Amino acid sequence: MKPTSAFYYIKQNKMRAGIIIFMLVFTCAMYMAGSYIKSIVWYWEKAFEYDDKLVLVSALSDDEDYVQYKSFIEEVKKDPKLTVFSRTARGMGGLDWTCTFGWKMGTSTFVFNSPEDLKAAMARLGITGDFDNIKNHSVVMSSMFAKNKGLKLGDTISHDEISGQEGIDYTVDSIIEDDSFVLFMVHEDPETPLRAYISSDEMEGEELRAYIDNIKGDALVNTSESMRQILVAQLTPFTSMFIVGSILISVILAVSSGSVITGQYLKRKYEFAVYRAIGFSKRKVFGKCAAEILTMDAIAVGIAAVLLFTGMFLLNELVYIPKGQFLPYFSSIGLGCFLLSNLIVVLPMIIFRGRSMAKADVTEF
Repeated sequence: MKPTSAFYYIKQNKMRAGIIIFMLVFTCAMYMAGSYIKSIVWYWEKAFEYDDKLVLVSALSDDEDYVQYKSFIEEVKKDPKLTVFSRTARGMGGLDWTCTFGWKMGTSTFVFNSPEDLKAAMARLGITGDFDNIKNHSVVMSSMFAKNKGLKLGDTISHDEISGQEGIDYTVDSIIEDDSFVLFMVHEDPETPLRAYISSDEMEGEELRAYIDNIKGDALVNTSESMRQILVAQLTPFTSMFIVGSILISVILAVSSGSVITGQYLKRKYEFAVYRAIGFSKRKVFGKCAAEILTMDAIAVGIAAVLLFTGMFLLNELVYIPKGQFLPYFSSIGLGCFLLSNLIVVLPMIIFRGRSMAKADVTEF
């Protein structure tokens, strides 16, 4: 191996290179932190999907607006592109559950006015399961949601846990395998139906909402906002704080690791002066420094990736999944913050060390 190669210094100075590699490993911690941020959205992904396929519409009040609402629903039922699933007029709450942060989270709840409507909606959403025992006051939930709440098939959910029930208890009559944190309920309500879900085989999301709004015109009917847009907007400040925090931590890490590598390279100034004396250009000396630092960074990232994903796998299998929680393995915000952190730490090392060593002159020694 040539002394001018990037691996030569690392091989001959394992302890010193190891210190730098150890410090660079910490930039990958940003990825796991980002996965925790991503987990909050992950829990809601299925709710977003179902909300885009079952758009909730409702009358704005119980009296004068009902005539307009009823007329609107009749128009929707005539449209071959749309399907209506009725729900109770009563506002229904959900079950609180615990996320990976240990925080209590709310639930997206879909309430149907009959077992038949619930089953038809499940087919529309592509959800399969055993729905033979579905009846009035039945609840359908995912196995992960059930684990999170410590519930099993046949258990009763007290009215104290679900708001808007007025003393009515519910029974877990079906558990589905779709990893959603969504509560599907049947509540047969003889009162005037002032709410309904509208679905389509051809449209969903904002396209479906726009189509519905076009039908209702000026009628006093409310179309629910996109759950995805609402939650993402709520998470934006939190995400911004995480990015700012990542930058601050990265700057601190850059200063500390920069001090270590500066000390190491100052001891090698004579070595680089010799390279210059035997004909190495400043560009080639700079390239050697960059190659060494990038090689140590690549080793650090490789080690960190193994530790990171092994740790996440063990956390999921031993801690989170048994409790009905999950830490996503891929996080775009985590990847972005890791790359930013790595850049903040490594780029100054390359620039300052490379330029410093390129100026080394053998006549100074």
